This record gives sequence, structure tokens and C-alpha cells, in this order.
Amino acid sequence: MRLLGNLFGGAAKINDYFADAVWVYMRTGDPVVRLAALAAAKVAAGPQRTSMVNYLRIAAADARKLAGGDDIAHQLILLANEITLRYWTIGDSIHAKHALWKLDAKYGKALDKFDGGVFRRRFPDLFTDKTRPAPLEKRAAEAIRKLRAELMKSRPERPTDRRARS
Repeated sequence: MRLLGNLFGGAAKINDYFADAVWVYMRTGDPVVRLAALAAAKVAAGPQRTSMVNYLRIAAADARKLAGGDDIAHQLILLANEITLRYWTIGDSIHAKHALWKLDAKYGKALDKFDGGVFRRRFPDLFTDKTRPAPLEKRAAEAIRKLRAELMKSRPERPTDRRARS
């Protein structure tokens, strides 16, 4: 039964693992945590990997807004670029997981089990309610909503808009 739960809930759990790894990486700069995020992206399916890259770009934009956040923003963009570097194969994901196991067995085991809580257990002080990162889907939806609102404000008025108001 656990196997089926991991298969059907794996995508959301990989998202959690990735988002938490990115959050910890932003706060600590730990290269092993960066490798954990990269390994999670390699394990993910193509469309899910795209959402991970979008999440990194949003996180980088957020980091730039903070004082002194340019360096971490640059690191997040580099990670996003590395993820989009090529289409990762199953062999690539196996290799990344083996490398992660060698550097930190707990992160490797957590990725194998789709355990997104490993970072919250290891770095509980980074996951208080006020600093908890939003899920990937929520952050992407918020960014799209803001962009759409900004585009609607700045677009030129069309003749059909004038008629609709009269």
C-alpha cells in the first residue's frame, strides 16, 4: 500500500522536497542542499521540472528585492539554468541520487521515499509559520495573477472597452 501511495502522491511530495531544499539553500547556501534540489529536479517529470524552474525564477526575483539578495538570486538563476540545461534521463536521475546518497544519506533516503519533510526536521528554525514558503503551484499562480493584473493596467484602452462602459 505504501508503494501505491508513493507512486500516486510522488509528484506533490517531490515538489515539497524541492521547494524546501530551495528554501534552505536560499538561507544557508549549503552546496549539498543545492545538490538535493538538483537531484529532485532530475527525478521529476518534464512539466514538473518546468514548474520547478519557474519557482526558482520567482524565488530569485524575491531574493533580489531583499537587501544583499543579489548573490543568492544569481545562485538560484544558475540552478534554474542547470536544470534546463538538457532533458534529464532516468540514468541522470539515478546518478544524481547516488551522488546525493554519498554526500548525505538522509537527503538521498528522503528523496527515494518522497519524504519532503527532511529539511523541516533538519532545519526547523527556517520553517516557522512566518517564513514558510508557499507550494510551487501557489507561487506560480500568484505570479501569473500579478502579471495579468499589471498587464491589464498598462494596456491601451480599446474602442470596445469604451462602449462597454457606456
